[in-house]
Amino acid sequence: MGRECADRLGCYVFDCEMGCLIEIDHPSAKGIRFIEGGHWMLQLAAGRRIAPTDATGVSCKRNGGRLEFIWSGFDGFSPDAMVKVVWTVKNGRLSGSLSIGGYDPDLKIEQICFPVFDLSFLGDCGITLPHFQGLLFSDIKANYLKSGHRLSGGYLNDFNMQFYSLLLDSGGGVYFDTHDTQGFVKGFICESGENAGIVRCSLTHPSPQTGSDGTFTMPYESGIQAFSGTWHDAAHVYRSWARRQRWAVGAEKRLKAWAPLDDISLWLWNRGSSQNVVPPALEAQRRIGAPVALDWYWWHSHCYDSDYPNYLPPREGEEKFKEVMETLRNAGIFSQVYTNGMLIDMSVPSLRKIGAKEVVEQADGSLKGNVFNVYTNRMLSFICGGGKLFSNKLSATAKRLRELGLQGLYLDQISCCSNNLCFSQLHGHAPGNGPYQIKGFRRLISRIRRENPGMPLSSEDLGEIFMDVLDSNIDMAGSSFERMDWLPFNAEPIPLFKAVYGPLCRIYGNYALIDGVPPYDPMWPSDGKWKADQERDWRQICPDQFRLEIARTVIYGLQPTVANLRACHFENAAFKDDIDFLIESARFYHRNRNLFLQGELLQPGVMKCETREVSFLMRMIFTKPEKAAVRLKSVRALIHSAWRGCDGEEALTVANYSQDAQSFGWSDGIHTVKGEIPPRSFAKYALGEDVNR
Repeated sequence: MGRECADRLGCYVFDCEMGCLIEIDHPSAKGIRFIEGGHWMLQLAAGRRIAPTDATGVSCKRNGGRLEFIWSGFDGFSPDAMVKVVWTVKNGRLSGSLSIGGYDPDLKIEQICFPVFDLSFLGDCGITLPHFQGLLFSDIKANYLKSGHRLSGGYLNDFNMQFYSLLLDSGGGVYFDTHDTQGFVKGFICESGENAGIVRCSLTHPSPQTGSDGTFTMPYESGIQAFSGTWHDAAHVYRSWARRQRWAVGAEKRLKAWAPLDDISLWLWNRGSSQNVVPPALEAQRRIGAPVALDWYWWHSHCYDSDYPNYLPPREGEEKFKEVMETLRNAGIFSQVYTNGMLIDMSVPSLRKIGAKEVVEQADGSLKGNVFNVYTNRMLSFICGGGKLFSNKLSATAKRLRELGLQGLYLDQISCCSNNLCFSQLHGHAPGNGPYQIKGFRRLISRIRRENPGMPLSSEDLGEIFMDVLDSNIDMAGSSFERMDWLPFNAEPIPLFKAVYGPLCRIYGNYALIDGVPPYDPMWPSDGKWKADQERDWRQICPDQFRLEIARTVIYGLQPTVANLRACHFENAAFKDDIDFLIESARFYHRNRNLFLQGELLQPGVMKCETREVSFLMRMIFTKPEKAAVRLKSVRALIHSAWRGCDGEEALTVANYSQDAQSFGWSDGIHTVKGEIPPRSFAKYALGEDVNR
């Protein structure tokens, strides 16, 4: 193609005859070639598709700082049918919007793919995905995109933010995003293209299935931008938009309301009877010398993952529950208990009517459900948009627990699993895509907050769009990524969410088990529990895993957390080194909350240190013996991050989880730090001048 049929917006060069992006004329994009970049596809019923190649013509029109392309002349469709894409550039970001007009109102468009970028480049690349705290995948062409595999995620059901980025071997990068302020269902996809060596990056938008006048406009813009640097630079491109949105602005206004949570040095994610969860919390706080918090599961009358949303009475009775709450409050220990914010057990006769009216209906007419618990095999169904009857029951539970002295409430899964398509004609929303799930669950959270003033609320994972109505979030997978057997093992966790939102979020959590053994609810069938001869000395088999998970939690800016810590762990000398490391991690975090909690994450820089083979036990609460595995992974011996504190302090923080002293050298291009850090320890190095220790 000759340049005579090209047009450009800033550094973005378009082929006007094809209506596509062909080049980003920017040093960061050197070596990147676009093949029909920014195209679209409409997926229709019965597997039909419409693409730009189906149009007999495309027109190009420049209107000030806008470039408009219109495709028309689709065989078999109305002569008025057209697809229009408008591109603009602002602050270096190319932004595209798509609209459709003139088509038959009876035409069922199931999904819109826009934009679709096919690109090629020399070498390989990494990709950052906003999954959990953040994940970095290296060499994706070689490792992940073979044989039609893809890296993908849906907004809020997988990805907690609306961007991802490619990090090229050349040092450049390409950033993709959407600017959706309402929370529509959407999918981000990176996959191999139709030809060898091509990487395809695209966005999918399921369509609302409503009566139409033959027109539709996508309700948000999608963007692309070239950048230089690291995943941190990509995060800051997104941050410039995200920090101005209602969820971030509202979260900043609520900072003072979070004060009771800001003094926490350690969370205990514990389960079972009060005798199982209270003594270790008291002992941990005594040893640390700073407040701890208890996230209490299995306090409720029924076994875990059944009977939701029925929780009362407490498993040990109301009087005992009230006594426990008073004990914890008098000790200065913050406590919250488990509820599920969106699941209902329709096998319970009294709940069937609620479920029949309010559960998500899938496109085929079935009700959306899942069996989470492999021991009870109870099907739990997904409530649509915080249905009113469901909300009434959860509201009544929260009120009663508050009367019994509860300080905080955990609402499981809302932040990570609630954004589901629903096709019901009875729920008061348009079937198919829409922001009704987000609106409904925000309404549910706000109701509980309004009815229980001063009671902090928490949920699972880090869904950005709930930041202004929640007080904290648990992220158990980010720091304990290797335990998760459903994810690519060799990805690297990174503090991506913290790089975007910094002090606007309170995050805790991991799956760090000091003995490698998850808890087992005594109300589950006894034959599901691992037998004594199936257990091993997991601490000896995987000696670094616990400390590595704790180190990531702290260094990446989360409040330290430990799972299933029991009194016997303090008493058993075999766990002394790990207990000491846990206590020191809590103290180190608490001393440096100006950085980790209230500060901003700086560039990660380059850390040069030993890489070691670490054994990881892939085992979670529902892992059966035949599914458990131990795998080796090469991991740096030191975990690090750099911060600018709320008081202006700038520092490099380093954790050595290994059993040996470690020498290192670190640089961010401006500062250099060299030193040696003792085994099983944390260190902080002031920035501002070169440091050699």
